[in-house]
Amino acid sequence: MDSDENLPTEIIQKLLWLRTLLKNLPSALPTPQRGEIPKYPFETFRPDAAHLQKTEDEVGAINEGFKSIFGWKTRTTGDGIIPIEERGKHGIGAVADLLERYLKKYKDSSGQPNAVLVKWVEDISTGCEKAIKKHGKEVSSMSEYLQ
Repeated sequence: MDSDENLPTEIIQKLLWLRTLLKNLPSALPTPQRGEIPKYPFETFRPDAAHLQKTEDEVGAINEGFKSIFGWKTRTTGDGIIPIEERGKHGIGAVADLLERYLKKYKDSSGQPNAVLVKWVEDISTGCEKAIKKHGKEVSSMSEYLQ
């Protein structure tokens, strides 16, 4: 992906952790077959025009798009953890690169990456951790992976 020079180390580490989790999703999860539309279509994701019009902000439109992909009430019902029910580089596997691109593009007034986008990195990572544990695999701490 692009150079990490304009992202803080903490965000680079969170993205690395997300990529590690995505690569280690259980093989028991389905992978979209050729020609099949992934449940999580992040490889081809673009903010929806209706969301852009409604929010008048690209980050707001991205947020709305992610909510529609994962389910509008996912983070507010049940255990509040995003369910990850599919694996593969052309769907959910493309989300880290997508988020990295937008994190580099959108900063807050102090120059830090947009908090809404950072929250998606964290929430999708938590969902991946849950999917891995649900299928009987261990999830080590982020610090073990990033040494």
